[in-house]
Amino acid sequence: MKEKKFGKKQVVLGAMVLLLGAAVYLNFYVASNTTTPLSAQTSTSQTTRALGESQFVSGSTAPTTDYFDTARGERESARREALDILQETLQDVKIDAAAQQEAMTAVAAAAKAVEQEDAAESLIKAKGFEDCVVYIEGDACHVVVKGQELSQAQTLQITQILLAQTDVASQNIHISVAE
Repeated sequence: MKEKKFGKKQVVLGAMVLLLGAAVYLNFYVASNTTTPLSAQTSTSQTTRALGESQFVSGSTAPTTDYFDTARGERESARREALDILQETLQDVKIDAAAQQEAMTAVAAAAKAVEQEDAAESLIKAKGFEDCVVYIEGDACHVVVKGQELSQAQTLQITQILLAQTDVASQNIHISVAE
């Protein structure tokens, strides 16, 4: 009987899939933490700056970018890198059928998550929310909505949209608010 072995390529493919998941999770985790303002002393007056904010030579600060645009950009960048690695793996002529199928499944799951995230974000905005970012990772969904605080009705509205647009169970939906 032929024994199935996990080769180097299968281990690398598995590691890439885990790295993709870790990158999406870390992106969500970092993006959901708000920056803490720091007090910086200048020679003329005291100003408030955000951690990591750049400062021009003239002493003024660079214009801040929107949290939601930054989060979407980071999410897309992490996905693009992971998909590039999976595409390279698929193009390798030495890959066996099982590893190729696993890579194809990972690519299809990433594409499906992108479609579901875009649809959910559009529908949430259509319901009157100013902005939002949706992260789908496996069987979990994280949503960050722009605003001060959500009412119970708004939370239910977002949950219903996510249940209709994704394959995520209601207990795995996490909604947070950012300004």
